[in-house]
Amino acid sequence: MLSRRFATALKRQDWVTVFIEFALVLVGVLSALQLNNWNAERANKRGAVSALERLQSEVEVNIAALDDRVTAIEELNDVRQAGITALQSCDTSPEAMDTLSDAIGALTSDIVPSFVDNTLIEMSRQDRYLDLMSDDFRIGLNIYSGQLSDERDQLRTNFAFMWDEHIITHPRVGIVTPDADILASKFIPRGPMDILCKDAVFTRQLTMTVIWHYSTRLRLLRFRTWSEEFLAQIDNELAALK
Repeated sequence: MLSRRFATALKRQDWVTVFIEFALVLVGVLSALQLNNWNAERANKRGAVSALERLQSEVEVNIAALDDRVTAIEELNDVRQAGITALQSCDTSPEAMDTLSDAIGALTSDIVPSFVDNTLIEMSRQDRYLDLMSDDFRIGLNIYSGQLSDERDQLRTNFAFMWDEHIITHPRVGIVTPDADILASKFIPRGPMDILCKDAVFTRQLTMTVIWHYSTRLRLLRFRTWSEEFLAQIDNELAALK
């Protein structure tokens, strides 16, 4: 109807009517564009808030994983130290050998946390969400992403090296499987204590593995502090967007 009146006005050279009709068309188009932009902005804002909430949950899960591994390391401190003491004293009693076996078993436990980063990866690819966030948060996001990647790589690499060099290929470390039960398998020292305590390589690697456990605990606690700081940044960003 509007286009028909517009065409009729042109034929009559009714320029006032032409101008009015054109203005109405232009206002309608601009209003529609503005409405579309407003709807898109609202959708992006909702998406950004949802992504931040999921990221918040992921960071909390990672912190829980860190706490779990730190607790596991701390709970076995006495066992590891007792094994080192038994080895250094060259105690040849069966009880000392059992203590050393327990220490080796404690050192083979998995102390590497499993991190999640699905939303972290997703957000790094969503420019329409990042554009709505502050510069400080985007910097914090990049820093946390790099820290998480570095921690994961370093922990996996060091643990794999320790496992291969100190357990799998070490001639003084063996494994027993009671009643052929794989789940009950246990790593044990090979040879009598008076030979093991004089084996410089065995003593050094056992001690270095204990030290690595202690240093890993400190590394995990440090990353936990960084994660808590990033969690606070997420809270601030959510408050600003909502």
